[in-house]
Amino acid sequence: MPTIPSLSTHTRTVGNRKLKNCHLRRAGTLAEFPDCVAARSLKHLKELTAMVAAGERAVMLFVIQRTDCDAFEACADLDPAYAAGLAQAAAAGVEVLAYRCAISPLGVTLADRMPWRGEIGARA
Repeated sequence: MPTIPSLSTHTRTVGNRKLKNCHLRRAGTLAEFPDCVAARSLKHLKELTAMVAAGERAVMLFVIQRTDCDAFEACADLDPAYAAGLAQAAAAGVEVLAYRCAISPLGVTLADRMPWRGEIGARA
């Protein structure tokens, strides 16, 4: 399985990370998280934000377990609080990464990074 470059080559240790499985696709090729109200996941974002405020590195990693998506976005209509929380966490310095999987009869492996629409919007 490939390593995630930005987790393995960064100068600070990465002990502060949360991983979320993302499997929701409702339209087009957009992967979305969460698929329902996710109060516990919002709590995780707040924990990561506090770690960044304390001077640590924190990473929110979304693993897209689909092969038919080419971008990721927080699902604001199903959980507006989580979508806002993800944007706030990123603005505070939490790294948000989304990686798609390669799925075959031999198994599921981490493939490559996909764009996060929140990140795209922040750069525009």
